[in-house]
Parts: sequence; C-alpha cells; structure tokens
Amino acid sequence: MLRLQKRFKNIISQKKEIKNNKFFLNPAGNTANTSYKKSVLDKFGGFDEFINFVGLVDWELKARIMKSGHSLLYVPFTVLHLKPLGYYQVMRKFFNHGRGTYHLTQKNPELLPFYCPSIFKYWFTIKRLGTLNELIRQPPFKKNMAMIQATCFSDFCLVRLGWEFQKIWELCDKILGNRNQPV
Repeated sequence: MLRLQKRFKNIISQKKEIKNNKFFLNPAGNTANTSYKKSVLDKFGGFDEFINFVGLVDWELKARIMKSGHSLLYVPFTVLHLKPLGYYQVMRKFFNHGRGTYHLTQKNPELLPFYCPSIFKYWFTIKRLGTLNELIRQPPFKKNMAMIQATCFSDFCLVRLGWEFQKIWELCDKILGNRNQPV
C-alpha cells in the first residue's frame, strides 16, 4: 500500500497529463475541477443519490466509471479553492469523510485496505511527521508539531466516528428497508 501511495505522489509530481482507467494511478476525479461527458454521466446515472452528504461522492462516481473500463484524463493544472473553515466545519468535514469512505468501500470492497481508517495509519502519519521534524528542526515547525499531531489524531477519530455512524446507518437502512439519509 505504501508503494502505491509513493507511486501516486510521483505521478502527480511529474506535472504531465495522465489518461488511464486505473483508480489509484490516476489523480483525476475530484469534482471541484472535473468534467464528464454528458453521455457518460447518463450511462452511469450520475452521482449516487443515496449519498446526500459531502464526502467522497466524486470518488464513488470515479470508481464506477473506471471500473467499467472508461479512462479519465488528468490535466496537471492546479485549481485552488480557498475557503476559511472554523473548528465546527473542519470536524464536520472529517466526520463526513468517514461516512463517505465507508459507503465507498461497501460499493467497492477492493478499496477497503486503502480507505479504512485505522490507528496504524494514524501512527505511521505521526511517525513520518516526527521524522520530518527531526530533519527540518526549524523552530516554527517544532512549535506547531503538537498542533499537527493533535490535528492528525482529531482527523483519525472523527473519520472513524463517521465511518461507524455510516455503518450503523446503512445496517438500520437494510433492516428497515428505508433509503433515507440524515442531513
């Protein structure tokens, strides 16, 4: 898994166009800057209407389209969306990310090892940051290390909480036969 992540980072850093149908080897798919042909969206039914919260709706559509053999074209043109977020908005974003990852992995079980929030991923992130801190040794970074670690831990906890919430919600949904989602 770490090899795939390193390979993905190398692909992005090359700043060249990429056209393929391999989910992990194509960074295209973030709807903040993605276009699809209308015929392709019609064929796949567009976004999953079951997901009515913000959280990996775009990646779920990308997975469905690429699974069928269609290619996506990644153009390395940066689009920056600056939106100041308060503490509540950040917490909600992490929580909904967890909900989205659970739903995505239920529809695409092959993605489970990459998207399941685990304490091991959190631990490796903190370990990597600690190594980076030792290499850089710059006072501003050193001062903020505790804040970065707290943010990573909050990210993990809220994503996992969203994951478990969605798991329970979809289980209740199956039992009751209801297709409604909370807002």
